[in-house]
This record gives sequence, C-alpha cells and structure tokens, in this order.
Amino acid sequence: MDTVFIIGMAGSGKSQLTAALRTYLDEEGIDVLTLNLDPAVRNLPYVPDLDVRDYVSYDKLMEEQELGPNAALVAVIDQIALEIERIEQPLLETEPQIVLIDTPGQLELFAFRQAGTFIMQHLHAEHKAVLYIFDAIFSRLPHNFTANLLLSTAAQLVHGLPQINVLNKVDMLEEEQVEEMLEWAQNPQSLSEALLNLPEPRRVYFTGIHEAIDEAGLYVGLVPVSALTLYNISGLYAEISRLFYGGEMGPSYSP
Repeated sequence: MDTVFIIGMAGSGKSQLTAALRTYLDEEGIDVLTLNLDPAVRNLPYVPDLDVRDYVSYDKLMEEQELGPNAALVAVIDQIALEIERIEQPLLETEPQIVLIDTPGQLELFAFRQAGTFIMQHLHAEHKAVLYIFDAIFSRLPHNFTANLLLSTAAQLVHGLPQINVLNKVDMLEEEQVEEMLEWAQNPQSLSEALLNLPEPRRVYFTGIHEAIDEAGLYVGLVPVSALTLYNISGLYAEISRLFYGGEMGPSYSP
C-alpha cells in the first residue's frame, strides 16, 4: 500500500486534486482509496472512502470546550493523531494499491504541527510521498512564488518525506504565464532576475529567501496540472510512480 499526502495553502485545490487523481486512477484500473483528514470541511468534490469526520467532531469539540474556530481545529487535529490507529484500520484490512489523503485546509495546522508529522509517520505504507500544491493564481507574482517556495521547502524539511511540487489551476492562466513559472521552478537564475524588479525592502528580503533555498540544494521543479479539467493528471501520476518505483524524477509537462 502506497500513501500520498496532498497538502498546500487554503484554496490551492487539495480536495479537487484528490478528486482528479481518484478519477484518473479509477479509469486506469488502479485500486485506490481516498481518506479525508479535514475535520472541518463542509463539502467535498468526491465521496471519501474513509472520512475523519466519522471519528472526530469539530463542531462538537468547539461547543463542548467553548473554543474558537482556530483553537478547535488545533484541538481536533491533535485528537485525530490520538485516533490514527483506529482511523487507518479499514486501510490495513483492504490494502488498496494507493491511498490519497486529503489534508486539512489550513496548511500550518497540519504540515507544521507535531500532530501532522505524527500522523504522517504512523500511517502504515510501503511508500509515502507528499504533493505540495502551488496555486497558480497566487503564485503568478515572483514574490508570491518565492513565498510558496519557502512554505514548500519548510514543509518538506519538517515532514521528511519525498515531495512533488504541483502547479495547480494552470487552466486559469495564459500559456506564457505558466511557462514563466515553470522556468522559475527549473532555473533559479530566472526567478532571481524577476525578483530584481521588486521595490526595496521586499527585493532584499525575497532575494535572500530565494538564495538560501537555492544554496541549500532544495530547489525542485513543478508539475503543472489542472485538477478541474484533469489536464496532465496522467503526467502527475507518472511522477508519483517514478518516485515510488524507481527512475529519474523530473517535472512532466505535456503542452
């Protein structure tokens, strides 16, 4: 059983990408299950095979402990960590080929808290990987792209798992804009040049962040997709397969 955690900033399209990958894998005849780990989500674009909301109640916890929305999310994610063995039991019994895990909407509550790392480490799987989603609309400006690159790098260092960075919502931009962001991801010099156009002091700050990531050898490419139109979902799965089963990693892009 292989496990893919799908993380990213709020609104980046985690649930939609989970749905898109599920659709593609179903059509390819691959045994796949989805696990929703977001206890506060109201609507999902897919029907999860396993749903954390069947095990913990965000609303009940908020009411009983008189917590605000954010404090309740922190508390309920900690509760999920305590319940993780019971939550994953159906997975161990069915042993699908791949499990897609849709994580909570707020990145920091899962990717940067001990409970999130605990969940990632304690779920049983032969292979594990993370898909970090760059929202193409948010990342269009070079300083926003750099900020997302920093979050992506930080998440990878915290959870310590192989990671693929995904540029989602490419259907909402012009092809030239997408190509420019892919170049930023492949060629550190091109992003450095784009950041030179920022006014002070932002130019200094963001250039410093970018240089630190590059010098640390943590620069990686991007796989462009559209979770809405299913564009290049096959290319994304090819990257996942290469990561799990061998072969060189590199961004798949099929214009």
